[in-house]
Amino acid sequence: MGFTKSRVITIIVTIILILSSCIFLISYDRNQVIIQNQNPQVKSFIVSSTILIESDEDFNSYNFTGSGTEEDPYIIENLNITDDDSNTGIQITGTTKHFRIRDCYIHDLERGILLSDLGENTAILRNNVVSACNETIRLHNVNAVQIIDNMINFSNSYGLILNYSSYCIITGNIFDWNEYFGLSLENNTYDNLIYHNYFTGNNVVYIIHNWPIYDLTVQCNDDGFENYWYEEETMIGNYWDDYDNVGPYFLDGNANSTDNFPFKDLDGDTINDYKELTVFGTDPSTPDTDEDYIYDIDEILRTFTDPTNPDSDYDGFLDGVEISYKTDPMNPYSYPQIRKPETLDTIFYTLISFSSFSFLVVLLTIIFGKKKGGA
Repeated sequence: MGFTKSRVITIIVTIILILSSCIFLISYDRNQVIIQNQNPQVKSFIVSSTILIESDEDFNSYNFTGSGTEEDPYIIENLNITDDDSNTGIQITGTTKHFRIRDCYIHDLERGILLSDLGENTAILRNNVVSACNETIRLHNVNAVQIIDNMINFSNSYGLILNYSSYCIITGNIFDWNEYFGLSLENNTYDNLIYHNYFTGNNVVYIIHNWPIYDLTVQCNDDGFENYWYEEETMIGNYWDDYDNVGPYFLDGNANSTDNFPFKDLDGDTINDYKELTVFGTDPSTPDTDEDYIYDIDEILRTFTDPTNPDSDYDGFLDGVEISYKTDPMNPYSYPQIRKPETLDTIFYTLISFSSFSFLVVLLTIIFGKKKGGA
């Protein structure tokens, strides 16, 4: 059987070209229709009694994961803490161990969280809901605590108080409908960074037929010094629902502090950022939350698709792709007449298998052809 060298090379090059074309086709088409799973997970809380820790040794009394080091902090998470209004939900004082309080629901207490006299940079509060307490969160004599992405609301007094505390980072939190200030910096509190938070309906004065009047007060107080109410590098301040869109936002207190970069629409999509978080569930930092090639504002007002789900009708095609093909993104039986990802996968693997088999046949033919010729 006479396979010349040039013929063998031609066959191999042909197979490689077929494989390359298949890979390009699959990659191109899949980029048009691939769907990411963005379904939110429902979190379940564990009902817990209040937590009192007054020394490093007290952490051992609770079944927390972690060892208290910087690399392996104690984790306090997924707890639902409520009690009569005479207790504090989580009180940690006089410790040097590292710990995290995250994903907890703490409510209807005298005080939600109290952190006092901690080692520097040992505590992070993240993604908690602390609500309907007489006083929601108080930090006393602590440094470099991080308070990130919490919801702090419906307090009968203050939302968050910092007292003799410095170098803390407070960002991504929602402070809404606290009776007094949403955030108050008091007594020798300095060098704290407060940015990208949302302040709504705090310290509202009710004077006319129980209607709230916003412009008689402000939502935060700063009696410390050299605290920063915006991030200088990014020039991002905070959201204030009573901001008049003119100049800086002026805070109450002896420090005469201002938020020089207040915002109401960080991503420029014309949707109020507070509504993005609390009403629509969209991301206020990007105009297309679900990355389906339709802006959030268009999904809300024009296409009526889900701005948090890239495939509103679960038919395997991005909403933006359906709009471009003039099919109905809310009807699973109306979709573009192009190959779906699973069809492309089948074709891809079939061609790969066929090409591999063909290559093997050619290779074996060459080997046995040489042996036969040699014999």
